[in-house]
Amino acid sequence: MWGIGLLVLLAIYIGIIKLFVRITDSRRYKMVIVFIAVAIPLAYPFQHKIYPSYHEFLELCEAGDRQTIHTIKSIDYFYLGDSSMCHKGFKYLNNFKGIECVYRPKENGKPGNTRGVYRYIKGENWSSSSCGERCGKMGYMTQKEACQLSCMQGVEIDHFKNPYDYEFTRGEIINNKLYAQKVAITANEEVLAEFKNYTYYPYGNTWAKILGASSGQAPTLSCATKVWIEINEVYKPNAF
Repeated sequence: MWGIGLLVLLAIYIGIIKLFVRITDSRRYKMVIVFIAVAIPLAYPFQHKIYPSYHEFLELCEAGDRQTIHTIKSIDYFYLGDSSMCHKGFKYLNNFKGIECVYRPKENGKPGNTRGVYRYIKGENWSSSSCGERCGKMGYMTQKEACQLSCMQGVEIDHFKNPYDYEFTRGEIINNKLYAQKVAITANEEVLAEFKNYTYYPYGNTWAKILGASSGQAPTLSCATKVWIEINEVYKPNAF
């Protein structure tokens, strides 16, 4: 659909150029028109680099305030998130006293129903040859779930001890040109950390959607370096 729209736009452009060439008597002017007609589409993909908005985009990408950690919390029990599966916590049990997660085992090869909210610590078999390091290196989910049941000791709890959330917002800095994607890590209405990434639309975010082919999205540019703050940069283990 978008590809057809682009072809229609190209046909209109060529038609206009032919019309100007036809109504111009001077051979010299005809050559000038043809030269301009060829130069415009060749230069257009690069002309955004002279726009002030593009240079503002580059400056924002290079700014030193894109990642900010406001508070570092020391905790015993590391929360994995409502959507996490408990087996993902193996690597954290080497540092934290325990992990907290939703127990959602697979059933018939597919994600199953939530069984409850659990806290896991190292089980009696953690240091045995069948657990510990070997389980942490396993790639298949079914193997990790087997390790979870045999190597970790879990107890059902009423609520998570250290829950947090990621809050995503997208704001427009320059109309149809420059946008900021902000992410805040929050806990109990306190902003613990935040980071920002930017998206630039070199041809705008309106008619340029035709250039996005089947995606229906206008072409975009992102910062050369995408930033992110890992949750374990905010929550550190207590000494135990």
